[in-house]
Amino acid sequence: MCAAVADAKPVLYSTDKIKKAKLSEIALQTNPDILSTAAKHRSASQVLLGFAAETNSDLVNYGKSKLNAKGVDFLYVNNVDNGAIFGSDLTSGYLLSNEGDVSQISEVSKDTLSNILLDKVSERLRYANV
Repeated sequence: MCAAVADAKPVLYSTDKIKKAKLSEIALQTNPDILSTAAKHRSASQVLLGFAAETNSDLVNYGKSKLNAKGVDFLYVNNVDNGAIFGSDLTSGYLLSNEGDVSQISEVSKDTLSNILLDKVSERLRYANV
């Protein structure tokens, strides 16, 4: 499963258009953390990979904190500052593992990235199910 979810949602739902003058009055509430929940309820044979699109300049340290907080096996973290990567076929970032590995991934197609990520997950599954 792969999903890009919102961190927050409106407290109240409206079937009518919200007028411009009322936009500043929209109260938000936090959405459930899908990745953390999946990590807490997974079986021993499952490998979890999360994604973090960040604007923080210290991607590796921020990513390590997020990897540990979420409880996943891998986290791919990339910089989206100023809209970087959106609408592009290329991406760059870091793949972090809960074993402490950090792999820098420089300017690859998103198809290539998906193959890199699948290889890492497959490798972990192979060792987990020996």
